Amino acid sequence: MFQKAGPVFGKYQNKRISLGDFKLDLPIPGTENRKTRILFFATGGTISAKGTSDFTYDPGAVGARQMIGAARKPRNTRIEPHDVFRIDSKSIEPKHWLVLQRQVISALDAIEKGDAIVIAHGTDTMEMTAAFLHFTVPGEKLEGKKIVFVGSMKPSDSATPDGEKNLRDALRLAKSKTFSGIVAMMNGKIFSPPYFRKGHTVDVDAFKRINGLEIGKLKNGKVIIRNQPVAASWTANIDMLADHPQDAMLPNVPVIHVQSNATVAEMKNRIANEIRPSAATRSAGNDFSHSDDEQRMPSRPAGAIVVAGTGNGTMHDDIEQYLAKVGIPVVRASKVGDGEVVRNGAAKDDALGPRQDDREARNFVCAGKLMPETAALLVQLAMVDAESRGIPLTADRLRERFAEYQSPEFRPPASAA
Repeated sequence: MFQKAGPVFGKYQNKRISLGDFKLDLPIPGTENRKTRILFFATGGTISAKGTSDFTYDPGAVGARQMIGAARKPRNTRIEPHDVFRIDSKSIEPKHWLVLQRQVISALDAIEKGDAIVIAHGTDTMEMTAAFLHFTVPGEKLEGKKIVFVGSMKPSDSATPDGEKNLRDALRLAKSKTFSGIVAMMNGKIFSPPYFRKGHTVDVDAFKRINGLEIGKLKNGKVIIRNQPVAASWTANIDMLADHPQDAMLPNVPVIHVQSNATVAEMKNRIANEIRPSAATRSAGNDFSHSDDEQRMPSRPAGAIVVAGTGNGTMHDDIEQYLAKVGIPVVRASKVGDGEVVRNGAAKDDALGPRQDDREARNFVCAGKLMPETAALLVQLAMVDAESRGIPLTADRLRERFAEYQSPEFRPPASAA
């Protein structure tokens, strides 16, 4: 079992984060007629909350063991509950992702094919945490195994709770032998990162797939898998961040939203300040304090920029020409919420740069079917990966990273076992 060797994370305990807070002592299960092993990781969120209404509640009030104790469990399963965090998902930061990723990789190494990890997570940032694992967990570790995210839109003591059913569905899905990989289960629907998002503020049917990528559903208690989860062909090497997760900061890759109600001059000033923070901003600094220590870090220059454009990743011609000369990669994405940003479609990506005859100087990159924030996360991880390998991250290398998200590969479901 996972044995707790240090504090549980959250406001109820010491907030200091360390990769040493958990250690593994996992017996190897038998191979004949064995139960499906499900490791249940609770991180907080509404699914773990109690409150005075559906909108006023205390995330983390219910621990992993209590959640599993109240859940209807599939037959022939062995479920092992573990509290990783007890926080509101709006407060999730890269330091939490790093700890969770290390716990997930350790667990995947310890379980066998057919086993699973279920992660109870708040809905506000579930799509980003799932995307982080999609980009950083090696595909070979997921062979025959699965990770299922689950959450709820209402607290556990609501008059009409949805968490109990979602958790029951997630446990059924975790026991299924028809797929492997990373998915999310919400309101009977199965989603694949990085192609889902929260699309409603309060509805229990809040999550939406994007770009038509449907994985499956639960119907009358039966798991129906239409496609395998999208598998990443590239995994970011983030080992350089692992030693000090509490201080982990990903590279600065801001998302700039195109606004018709802002002048071109205002947009240019905003972009310029992200690329080279003004003296006033640098002196004021931003509060990146971690744990109990108050630290003030200066604003950092952007290593790349993601533009959440209109339509097919479009922007004002003057802004486009300005960005072509900034000297860092510029990723065109769309704030529409669905559909693909087509390379050389609404903008001539391959011709944009300070020297059009120089391929290396062409700095525009197309986000394909990724949402702006997910595209920014991919860029951040690609920058960490490049630094760990001692190579520069050029726009050409970024295009390679984004290429697989132009037309994701569908795989048929495995035969049921």
